[in-house]
Amino acid sequence: MVGEVGAPGAGPGAITPDGCAVEFYARLPAHGEPGIVHEAGRPGASILDLGCGTGRIADPLVALGHPVVAVDESPEMLAHVRSAETVRARIQDLSLGRRFGVVLLASHLVHADPATRAAFLATCRRHVADDGCVVIQQHPPEWFSTAAATEDSRDGIVFRMRDVSRPAPGLLSATVEYLTGEQRWTQTFTAVRLDEAELVAVLAAAGLRLDRYLTADRAWLRAVPASGGADGSLAALAAERAAAGRRAVRAVHLAGARRGAFGARGRVRGALALQRLAELALHLGEVGPGRPACGRRPACRRGIRP
Repeated sequence: MVGEVGAPGAGPGAITPDGCAVEFYARLPAHGEPGIVHEAGRPGASILDLGCGTGRIADPLVALGHPVVAVDESPEMLAHVRSAETVRARIQDLSLGRRFGVVLLASHLVHADPATRAAFLATCRRHVADDGCVVIQQHPPEWFSTAAATEDSRDGIVFRMRDVSRPAPGLLSATVEYLTGEQRWTQTFTAVRLDEAELVAVLAAAGLRLDRYLTADRAWLRAVPASGGADGSLAALAAERAAAGRRAVRAVHLAGARRGAFGARGRVRGALALQRLAELALHLGEVGPGRPACGRRPACRRGIRP
């Protein structure tokens, strides 16, 4: 599925509210996605597949030994799911009262409009176990600059992207076209760009943190619960950081009390140490709503690896 803003679709058979063609997705096989999700979690981990479509990822995950709950708002899509447990619901409304080892948000759903994206991520956080992970499929930031009209063929299906435009900064609109035999489906979408700093920030706002990228092209990533509690709030995280800041401040005072016991060279070194400790104290204490989990301004990329 293409999970971006306001996506009308057309073609034979049922079309879902977000513009996806059920008959087309029933024909589309998985292309390595189940393996990525399988490797991201623990063996046999329970998996919640949000926006599962026809089950092309969910069913292979069951075959890999995972209990899977597959969620979609389209009954026509869910009718094609063979082996996973199914739940009909909108992602943003979902509240199962259960938590899972892996929560999957694929289909580029993270590029929805900000309010919808926040609701999707809140559902992810609400359902992921404290020692679990959220697996997300995204368009890497550079795709928004380089995307152009393309045509490709795979498994007897022709894939085209056309009418590519950038209606506003950070937005990309296009129409995708799928052809197989005499049948043709189209879907128009608008995707909202997320650079890495923005990604870290929106994850933090949902009580998640970026753990690592799962593929070399950064199209798949793994997020884990931040230390803010199961409700996804940042209050506990802020308290933890503030406490660390206070410990650093105490270290500053202790170093200041001791530096007089050394000579001139020791005083210089002590002053430099004081400066570094003071900076650390400020850094650790500077956390609040709207800041990423590292506690600095959104441009901070500490600990993130491609």
